[in-house]
Amino acid sequence: MALLATNSANTGRLVVLVAIQAVVALAVFVHATRNGNRHALLWGLASLVFIAAAVIYISRVWWNRGGKRHFTPR
Repeated sequence: MALLATNSANTGRLVVLVAIQAVVALAVFVHATRNGNRHALLWGLASLVFIAAAVIYISRVWWNRGGKRHFTPR
């Protein structure tokens, strides 16, 4: 629950990352709409999913490079 605490530094990062995701997705949507793409909404949503996956990957692999892995294999 520390991630969701309002005074946590992680909350600020999360808000910034979500704002960046929203701006990028909106830019992709507007670009696809202006160029006459029928699936502009799909492009916008796909960019949200891609950015979310990239953020999770970077936070798990790059930022935790020196530390131990926090998962146990089954």
